Amino acid sequence: MPYLFSNNAEATLANSLPSSSSDPDYNTIVITDADEGNTFLSPSEVPDGGQLATLTHPSLPGIYEVVRIRQHAYGATDFTVERGYELGAWAVQEWPIGTKMQARITAKMLRAFPQQDIGGMVVFTGSLSGSDDFAYGTRPVLRDQRGRITNGSPPTSQDTLFAPEVVGGSFAMDLGVAATWGSTTPYYGLAVVQPATPDGFQYFLDLRLGESRSQTNVTPAFDGTTSPTVAHDGNTPGNKDVGFWVPTALPIDVSASFDGNSKLVVTEVGFMAREVTAGDTPSVSIGTSGNPTKFVNNQALSQITGSNQVHRFPITAGGEMISSLRYVVNTAATGGVFRGRFYWRGFFLNDLE
Repeated sequence: MPYLFSNNAEATLANSLPSSSSDPDYNTIVITDADEGNTFLSPSEVPDGGQLATLTHPSLPGIYEVVRIRQHAYGATDFTVERGYELGAWAVQEWPIGTKMQARITAKMLRAFPQQDIGGMVVFTGSLSGSDDFAYGTRPVLRDQRGRITNGSPPTSQDTLFAPEVVGGSFAMDLGVAATWGSTTPYYGLAVVQPATPDGFQYFLDLRLGESRSQTNVTPAFDGTTSPTVAHDGNTPGNKDVGFWVPTALPIDVSASFDGNSKLVVTEVGFMAREVTAGDTPSVSIGTSGNPTKFVNNQALSQITGSNQVHRFPITAGGEMISSLRYVVNTAATGGVFRGRFYWRGFFLNDLE
């Protein structure tokens, strides 16, 4: 949702606001001063957006409710609002006359904006958010509506509701033989290791925000399960927790779904190799959970002959838009590492159905 903002917006309720959704005044706020109402913006400026407001009252200390302003005209004292917008129906309260309505910054509002992480940007939507990851949560989409109102007349110009093409990637993985974890060896973002005694998994380093490496004499508790184990920095005593070593089962067969109600039109997939010492080339398939060879069917990554190189698979075929991607290593490289990330490129179409 596009958010609207205004400075120091505040008003006082002239009516009580019921907590029962069956009450006819449930979604109506009336304030005491129209000039105060003018400090809030009209939702008509962004038809599918809105401004958030927080309700508080001195008789209810520590209690608040976030509402979304859906309708308000300049100079008017009435507002139509969506109740319990931030925390759901359980947060809806009965508010007395004199309640303050203020335009405050909220947690949900801040989570809608990209944030800087080590080596990239991330939106907190449950996606991987470690070092060098780039994840879209509130992703740019080509919406299923027009950018301008035509008033029923046939459009005579190109619709200006555009959407950018975006690039995303998998977490780090090794398509060859991952390096064995070593005591006091420094590991940074995109590091992938295996334990001294192979356990059927490789592990990628997912650093916490603000951390830059893991270097320690504390051997990680690799246990051969799908549970991550803590990554440390510093020697015993005095080492600290800096993130996790996250397991990937071997042979590699990983699926990842996109959050939200939107579909991806894929224009390119491939693999970005950061470190290559293997003596041969792996073969991979890339597709969806239901069709693992939709885009690439057991193809060798022959365009990669060394470190910091990429193999590209441009996609020209049409067909079903997707909501997930699946990466399969059909034949692993041998004799060394083949470490990097799968990537995809395309654009999202908003799914309103």
